[in-house]
Amino acid sequence: MSTQHCTYRGVSYAHAQDAQVSDAPVKHTYRGLQYSSSLRHQAAAPDATVELHYRGSA
Repeated sequence: MSTQHCTYRGVSYAHAQDAQVSDAPVKHTYRGLQYSSSLRHQAAAPDATVELHYRGSA
C-alpha cells in the first residue's frame, strides 16, 4: 500500500503526518456565542420523526 501525497498551495504533504484530533475541549466563538467542546464527537443518532427538505425536495 502506498502513501498518498496531497498538495496544498504548492506544498506536498502526506495524510499520515496529519495531527490526530484530541478529546480535550476547545474554546471557540461562533456567531457571537462562546462554546467549549471537543473536536472529536460521536454523530447524533438519526431521528426518523423529522422530515428533511433540501431545495424543495423532501
